[in-house]
Amino acid sequence: KTQIPARPIPPDVAKILAAENEDYPYPDEPGFLYIGDGPKKVLFIGDSTLAQYHGRVEKVLKENPGNSRGAIFAWRPGCAPHDEITRVAHAKCRQLLADAIAMGKTAPIESVVIGFSWYSYLTGNRDGDQMGELRPLLPVADAALENVRRMVEGFAGSGKKVYIMLNAPLNSGFAPRQMVQRTVFAPGFKVNSAPAYKDRLLEAYEPFLARLRKIAEDNNAGLIDPLGGLCPGGTCPSITKGDEPIYRDTYHLR
Repeated sequence: KTQIPARPIPPDVAKILAAENEDYPYPDEPGFLYIGDGPKKVLFIGDSTLAQYHGRVEKVLKENPGNSRGAIFAWRPGCAPHDEITRVAHAKCRQLLADAIAMGKTAPIESVVIGFSWYSYLTGNRDGDQMGELRPLLPVADAALENVRRMVEGFAGSGKKVYIMLNAPLNSGFAPRQMVQRTVFAPGFKVNSAPAYKDRLLEAYEPFLARLRKIAEDNNAGLIDPLGGLCPGGTCPSITKGDEPIYRDTYHLR
């Protein structure tokens, strides 16, 4: 019986697949991560989709050694603003949020950034093939968003400047492995790096985005929208101009 030899993986495909074997962009251990020595602290509270920015924050602080600020990330993977939609370690998530809220009202904390994977928690959509599509909010979304409102109100009432980190782009084809498709034609693989589109994402995000916008407006809080930087001209690419994947997986940047 003749065996068909395995086809070699082309360099462009290998580059895509290599991205999926990289370390995740969030810290190795959940809990509290302290960055920088500045006396004025920015406290980040959320899950891994917020903690993924710790490397970028650390880079900014290192490149500006005279900066008077430092950062603290209080995070756990799968930790949501309500028990019913928290994915794992419910008791540890509750304790982390309680400790972070208490810390956020103390003197060294100058401002607070709150961020979660809003779309996946509040719609319940975890289907990788339909990620980023319009879905109704879960019934528990009201209670979860009320918890967020109380957090924001509490920090604002303590004199802290508060920011809400919104969702990064989501798309079923953003995970590197999803980009690679087999084909009967040589060399046997092709890369499908289709982008997402900002207008469609905003439509899918609007059911919870409108609520977060109102919470921010009522408390003089700011909104940080990753779509602004990741969707130039309304298109949210999945790869760079050098054909490097932008995303580590469906939810996290590289």
